[in-house]
Amino acid sequence: MVGELEETIKITAITVAEAKIEAQEQAAIVGLEKAKVDKENDFAEVKAAEANKVATEVNAKKQSVQKDLDEAIPLVEKAEAALKGLKEDDFKQLKALTNPPEMIKITFTAVLHLYCTLDPLINTDKKGKLKEEKPWNTALKMMNKPAAFLAQLNEFKGYVDADKVPAQNFDAIRETLAMENFTPEVLNKAS
Repeated sequence: MVGELEETIKITAITVAEAKIEAQEQAAIVGLEKAKVDKENDFAEVKAAEANKVATEVNAKKQSVQKDLDEAIPLVEKAEAALKGLKEDDFKQLKALTNPPEMIKITFTAVLHLYCTLDPLINTDKKGKLKEEKPWNTALKMMNKPAAFLAQLNEFKGYVDADKVPAQNFDAIRETLAMENFTPEVLNKAS
C-alpha cells in the first residue's frame, strides 16, 4: 500500500508539474496579450485626446465664424439697402468728378478692396491685396459702363455666398466700416 501511495504521489507530482508548466505558458501568453492591450489602450487614449483637442479647436473656430457672421449680416443688409437706392445716373454723376470728396474716395477704395482678385481692372500684389497708386482712377474705369458696374455691385453677394471673396478683402475694409461717418447718409451728402 505504501508503494501504491508512492506511485500515486509520483504520478500526481508529474501531473502537477505538467499543469504548472502549462499554467506558466498560459500566464506568459496572457502577459503578452495584456501588454498588447495596454499598448493599444495607451494609443487609443492618445488618439482620443487628439480628437478632443481637434473638436475643441473646431468648436472655437465655429463660434468665431458664427460671431463674424452675426456681425456681418447687419452690414450686408445695410449694404444691400444702400445698393437698392443706387441708379445708373448716380455713377454718371460720380464719373464727372475729377477730385471727389474724401468719403467718396474712401468708399470706392473699399469697393476696390472687396473686388481684389475678382475684377481684372484692379491691380493687386502677389498676395492679392490692392496695389493702386490712384484708386479713384481705377474706380472710374470700373464705372465706365454704369449699368454693368451697378449689376456687378448687386452680384457681389453671390461671390460671397460662393466663397469666392478672400477673407483678406474683408479684413482690408474693417477700419473703413468702423468709421463713424461711413454711413449712407454721410455719403449721400458728400456726393
